[in-house]
Amino acid sequence: MHKWTNDLSITKALAALIMLVGVFSPSVVSAETAGEAKKPVVDTKKVAAASDAECKTFVEKFYAFYLIPETKRKTQPNAPENDAVSDLARNRKFLPPKLYAALKADLDASMKAKGDLVGLDFDPFFNAQEVPDRFVSGKVTTKGANKMVEACGYWFGKKTPQLDAVLELQNDNSQWHIANVHYPADKDSKATDLLGILAGLKHDRDTNWGQGPKGGKKK
Repeated sequence: MHKWTNDLSITKALAALIMLVGVFSPSVVSAETAGEAKKPVVDTKKVAAASDAECKTFVEKFYAFYLIPETKRKTQPNAPENDAVSDLARNRKFLPPKLYAALKADLDASMKAKGDLVGLDFDPFFNAQEVPDRFVSGKVTTKGANKMVEACGYWFGKKTPQLDAVLELQNDNSQWHIANVHYPADKDSKATDLLGILAGLKHDRDTNWGQGPKGGKKK
């Protein structure tokens, strides 16, 4: 008799639980559904357009800033012909650690080489050996999480007919940086990029000039 009474109690308890689930489940689902319905609709096209405009502005500001010392050297006879060390320091805020470190290593090696060509022999942001009048941003595309911004220079008041460079931007904590610079192919050369060129130059220095582990003179 005692066992039957316990079984009956358990049966009643289960029945009550089933009723509770039946009563409250629709409310929970309804609340969740209502919550989902209240989520704001994000216009992804507008967000993308705003991001593209932001990237174009960043590139324009970079080149305006980058050209300041170059303009002074062109207009002031007594200005230093080349002050790459201070220029790189000034531009550091536009660069992520990886690209800055690669450029600094290339510059340091060139300064130690005493006339030997062991580093970049052109301006990596102009893709030229001459200084343009100005540089402007162009079309913006997306590459994974990064943005690719086309850039063209003006020499003697005329815009170059082809692309000079494509700046790859990465966003670090809501701050854009120049992660890499890509150089389009032309009739004389294949497409390349700044990080790849710097890596190749470093390999050549380490192998042929004794400035790295393979040369045995690493400090």
